[in-house]
Amino acid sequence: MKKILLIIGSRPDVIKMAPLVFALRTAASHLESRICDTNQHTGLKEPMLRFFELQPDYSLGPFAEANDISSFVSEALRGLETVIADFSPDWVLVHGDTSTAFAGALAAFYAGVRVGHVEAGLRTPMKRSPFPEEMNRRLIGQLTDLHFCPTLQTMDNLRKEGVPDNHLVLCGNTIVDALQWALAKIDRVHLPEVEAIRQLLSAEGAQNKKKILLTLHRRENLDRYLADIGEGIRRIAEHIPCSIFFPVHRNPRVVEWAGQFQEELPDLILLPPLPYEAFISLMKACDLILTDSGGIQEEAPTLGKKAILLRETTERPEATHSGAVLGVTVDAREIEHLARAFFEKGPFEAAGENPFGDGHAAEKIISRLL
Repeated sequence: MKKILLIIGSRPDVIKMAPLVFALRTAASHLESRICDTNQHTGLKEPMLRFFELQPDYSLGPFAEANDISSFVSEALRGLETVIADFSPDWVLVHGDTSTAFAGALAAFYAGVRVGHVEAGLRTPMKRSPFPEEMNRRLIGQLTDLHFCPTLQTMDNLRKEGVPDNHLVLCGNTIVDALQWALAKIDRVHLPEVEAIRQLLSAEGAQNKKKILLTLHRRENLDRYLADIGEGIRRIAEHIPCSIFFPVHRNPRVVEWAGQFQEELPDLILLPPLPYEAFISLMKACDLILTDSGGIQEEAPTLGKKAILLRETTERPEATHSGAVLGVTVDAREIEHLARAFFEKGPFEAAGENPFGDGHAAEKIISRLL
């Protein structure tokens, strides 16, 4: 029997690995799989595990003393080595670019276990942007045996780094699978969190205003660009009647900035971190998204939404090429210009083919492991 260990730890891991769990449940009987959670994220992640109906078989930490990246990686590495020794998997699957993924790939490599990297090949030209994710994924790439690439561009990135074609699998991004699954569940099940969002939109009289979703959490933005981003948002609010919905990340610096910014901008509506089902319901209802998120660049075209990426660069050029991301900038004037141009143009053209796949990425990944 072939055994597969899936390693999660962050909120995006749950979203993007859940379709693999679903696919494994319906796969051949000679596959055995288990989930290990490093608990890199706590609080934000637990409601998502419940929504996606996942139950980790192994749960590490949380590591109380791991307040920095190096401490977390070292503690997670030690815990993952124990898990791998206990389960003896044939494959370890890691996702993306988190410290969890890096620790998981390294632990598997040390144990002589093959590594499958889900969402492989994303790159920016700047090794510290995003930090530490860009270097994490480059290092994971060196440890990986099968690279599950979401797009042709990501495959080309890895070819340029010398990865042979027989180690590359074009599959699409599992976030499309996850989003389709989540939307179907929202349609068939009454969820209080979704109803709360509907009531919020109605109570704010949002039908008479443009609705903008704002998310911020990147370290590089917190260190350098909050003032510029804030000025850009302020300029938008001065010229466009809008409600700006801001689910505030739990990072204390984001919380402090949001509170101060709301005093200057009454159209800013602060929200707590939202469960996934509530967040995608809000995203569906908004006219425009301002974000520094990676996953939202992939979710936007799936939902037919437009976004402005609040970063210096992107590892997902497909989102800009498809028109889902209107621009990539941290400049206040450019943020304002992009938003005003979008709203002045009126209804936008229908999106073409989703650059991130057809919702069958997980099936393609599992079939390659059989």
